[in-house]
Amino acid sequence: MIGCKLRNTPWTQKHLDLLNTSPATLRQRQREFGLAPEFVEILHLAGQADVRFLLFDPDAALLEGLPCFQRVE
Repeated sequence: MIGCKLRNTPWTQKHLDLLNTSPATLRQRQREFGLAPEFVEILHLAGQADVRFLLFDPDAALLEGLPCFQRVE
C-alpha cells in the first residue's frame, strides 16, 4: 500500500485562485515534475473531491464510477 497527502484541497479554480494558480497550471507543474499523466488525473480527481489522504492498495476492490488504470508509467 502507498499513501500520499494532498494539500490545499479542494483543487477547484476558486480555491486555487487563492494560491495564485489554476488547475491547468498545477497539472502542468506536476507533469514537469515527472508525474505520469494517469497519476496526475488521479490526484486531481481526489483533489476536486477534497480528499486529504489518498491510499493506493492493490488488493482493494474497484469502486464503481472511478477510472481504472491498468498501467501507469
